Amino acid sequence: MQLGIVQIAQSFGFDNITDGQVYDEELRSGILADELGYDLVSMVEHHFEDYALCPDNFVYLAHLAAKTRRIKLMMGDHFADVKGYEEYGETARVMQAVGMEGVADGYLAGQTWGTPRQILEKIEARRKIVGDFDGLFAVRFAGTSFEVVERTMKTFAKEVMPELKSWNIATTMAV
Repeated sequence: MQLGIVQIAQSFGFDNITDGQVYDEELRSGILADELGYDLVSMVEHHFEDYALCPDNFVYLAHLAAKTRRIKLMMGDHFADVKGYEEYGETARVMQAVGMEGVADGYLAGQTWGTPRQILEKIEARRKIVGDFDGLFAVRFAGTSFEVVERTMKTFAKEVMPELKSWNIATTMAV
């Protein structure tokens, strides 16, 4: 199993934060992920919106690569076949098949948050349903301070990652 963080580069929800501060804190959390033993870091790509302001994740990840030692850098799978974004059509078909209540229930059930023990229990429950999988976790969004991000990442690395690694889960992502 590979574990990592997905970065959003979000200024939404913050008071008086500059784009430069957002990038600086995302870089700090990417470097911290490397230092704490996370396997992966991913950056979403959006074009200068407060929801996510990274216009070119190739450039961002290249910059992060120069500042890290061992962590694997990755982009979202939707770039594998950019031509028509076919997976969005498939997602719409699934949503129609299960109904919006099913989508909402599945989404909420799939969220992994809580105490370290609760996170482990949720991951194990999901694993029983879908089998082995790798995990990318969003640790910063909607006004979360870097201090909270740092504390969350350190707690996850200390109390959750060792347990997950002991499960000997097969790696599912090709990076």
